[in-house]
Amino acid sequence: MGLAVLGVAGAACGRIAFDPLSSSDAGGPDGNDLAPAIAQVVAPGYVGAASQTIAIDQTAGNFLLVATYWNQNADTVAVSDTLGNAYQNRPVVKVPLVCGGGTGDSTVAQLWYAPITTTGTNMVTVAQSVGVQPLGMMLLEYTGVALADPIAAGSELAASMSSHTATAKPVVTTATTTIVAFFGDTIGNGAMGGGPGYTVEARDLGFPNMIEDLAGPAGTYTPTATLPGASSDACWVASAVALRGR
Repeated sequence: MGLAVLGVAGAACGRIAFDPLSSSDAGGPDGNDLAPAIAQVVAPGYVGAASQTIAIDQTAGNFLLVATYWNQNADTVAVSDTLGNAYQNRPVVKVPLVCGGGTGDSTVAQLWYAPITTTGTNMVTVAQSVGVQPLGMMLLEYTGVALADPIAAGSELAASMSSHTATAKPVVTTATTTIVAFFGDTIGNGAMGGGPGYTVEARDLGFPNMIEDLAGPAGTYTPTATLPGASSDACWVASAVALRGR
């Protein structure tokens, strides 16, 4: 695929736009108020740079989830901030050396998370280890998360065959929860579609990728997304977590 630069810093491989969405209520289908709820989403889209810094006005006692995404197989990323949140991370998930469009060689994503300990404006930075290939992150702040043990379950899955629907590995929970699922791709551009019953919290139309959530009772959850338009490929990845309620 050829390059396309349309007034977006670092834009390439058809990367053209960003579509932020948010929901003020992540109430589950059972009406249970114990499930963690979305407080805010800050997700300005990717950059072509060694690092990206995003400001968020965070509240102590809440929980910060950071979805990071990039397209260079050799890279690793690190997340840090100016207010001292202590980040942990889920495993990296990637389709190596066959994707990445015209600006990289892979599709890579990783979820990071931290209890919020200080109220104030925080500057959150994601930095990649090599080069200035496209790099981005989405910040999601949740209320009602059990901060001492926030992740009830999680899963990562990279595509093994071409498909229009991206399907995460199932996540099994034993209590009321909020499922958060990130889907990333590096081929083409446009809006990924959310799974049935899920709320799309943010999209980056240029990678393209998307993050969605759903609050509900104990059970098995298999989040899905659809690739933009009628596209079908084997370059998508999925990472999902179940947030433990207080």
